[in-house]
Amino acid sequence: MSGLVAEIDGSSIVILGAMNPAIFHPFWFAANKLIRETEASEADILIASKEVSDFRLDWLHVQVVSDRFLAEVNDAANHGPLRDLVTGTFTLLEHTPLTAMGLNRQMHYLMESEEKGTHSGTF
Repeated sequence: MSGLVAEIDGSSIVILGAMNPAIFHPFWFAANKLIRETEASEADILIASKEVSDFRLDWLHVQVVSDRFLAEVNDAANHGPLRDLVTGTFTLLEHTPLTAMGLNRQMHYLMESEEKGTHSGTF
């Protein structure tokens, strides 16, 4: 299986705590210099309410509910910017009570065929 390259090499950061979803809007991130203003203007806002905030940029997905913050990327080139965005966000929101944090990695591989897709040996 040498030479396998991940089609998706993503990561996500999940933080549990007492969130205020209404704050987490693309324009709030832009106003605080965490994303560019053009990114905020072009964001695909799935929902923005006091209960849920869910939006996508070209490189980022953010979803926030009252007890959970999720930010994820699907390209390894964006792992650093993801870290910087989350660190910057909670540095600004220093009084937000946080209870747990998870760092997750997602990798998806395309197998040549179903027969060759079984694991034998090491990666």
